[in-house]
Order: sequence, then structure tokens, then C-alpha cells
Amino acid sequence: MIKISNALTISRIVLAPFVLFFILQKSWAVSIILLAVAFATDLLDGYLARKLKQETTLGKVLDPVADKILVFFALFGLLYVFGNQNTNWIYGIMFFSKDIFSFFFIILTLKFTVKKARARILGKAATVAQAAALFWLILGLDYYAVWIWIVFAIGLASGIDYYLVFRRNLKKRR
Repeated sequence: MIKISNALTISRIVLAPFVLFFILQKSWAVSIILLAVAFATDLLDGYLARKLKQETTLGKVLDPVADKILVFFALFGLLYVFGNQNTNWIYGIMFFSKDIFSFFFIILTLKFTVKKARARILGKAATVAQAAALFWLILGLDYYAVWIWIVFAIGLASGIDYYLVFRRNLKKRR
């Protein structure tokens, strides 16, 4: 039987293509509602897993993957709609930097069979900043470049944090 927390995580993956579709249709209200629901599941899944004592290995692996899929689909849609300038694509790469760092350390963790780091506060802050930036972009508010730099800075700090944890766990393994 599937745990409620894992079902919420899976629902985020299921919602991602719909978010993309409605962004491409420029249906901003629906896009915002779907993103809000998806990010709410991100808040709920971990909380419920801990509260109901239903933490699973699948959930620990699937949760960050679901986050990356959702952010990637939303960002890809926004870049497709608004990507008529080269700077927007550069901002897109900067925006996705946290996820690039995370993916890199997931691969290293698997390659060196090092204990995987639990979710870190900077990683969570980067996800919150990404969510806020996505809403900001969809709403067409000014100064979106500032949000992109904030996401990049927090993502970089998160990447450094994960690297330090990885290095510490690698030393413990030896």
C-alpha cells in the first residue's frame, strides 16, 4: 500500500506536465494554482512522513526528484514563453543551478557509496526561493533578475553545503 506522503510526492510529478501545458498556453491563473498545489504537496509530504512515522527510502529519493521535475517543467515553460532574449536563458541556467549542484552530489554519493545527506536547510531555502521566483515570473512582476540572483546565491550556498557534508561523509567512510 502506498503511503500518503509518497502519494503526495508522486502527485507533484503528475502535476508537472500540467504546469508546463498551462504555462505554454499562457493560462497564468491556472499555472499559479497548479504550482501552489504542487509546492503545498512538497511542504506536506515530508511533514506527514515524519508525523505519521511513514518515512521511506522511496520517499527520500523521490521527493528531491519530484522537486526537480516540477521546477524544470515550470522553468522550461517560462523560458519557452519568455526566452526571446539571450539573458533569459542565462538566468534560466542560474535559476536551475541548485538542481545542477544537487544532481552532481547525488551522483557522487552513489558512486562512492557515501551516506546520503539528509535534506539541508539551505536546500529547502533554495526550493522556497525557486517557488517564489516562479510565482514572481508568472505574475510578470518587475525586478525578476533580482530573484534569479537570489535563487542562484542560495543555490550556490546549498551546493557548497552539500559538498562539505559529502566530503565529511567521505572521510568517515575511509
